[in-house]
Amino acid sequence: MRLNKYKLNEDFDILAIWYKEDQEIKNGIKGVLHYRNHSITLELFDSFDDGFKYESQHLNRIYGFSQDGKLLALNGCDKTHGKESFPGFGIDSYSVNDFYMFEVDLNKQ
Repeated sequence: MRLNKYKLNEDFDILAIWYKEDQEIKNGIKGVLHYRNHSITLELFDSFDDGFKYESQHLNRIYGFSQDGKLLALNGCDKTHGKESFPGFGIDSYSVNDFYMFEVDLNKQ
């Protein structure tokens, strides 16, 4: 999917592996970036926090690498809520102020 297929007047979702700026991509968490005309949210299928605790959290930047080869940088991320289930996995949601998307072509010489 090319970058020009993402239009800011249309809703879209991007599945990716997300990681904080002090983490490596191999320790990333799967999640979905939901872009809507009125909001941008990141829903993670795990938690950056340790254990089963919910705390408000502000992250300056979260990076992502999407399934279609896009590199994403999310700025100003605030945790809006966390949901834990046992047994199961936690889901954390972040509101996002803005984001950048870059095309990555690793096969180009």
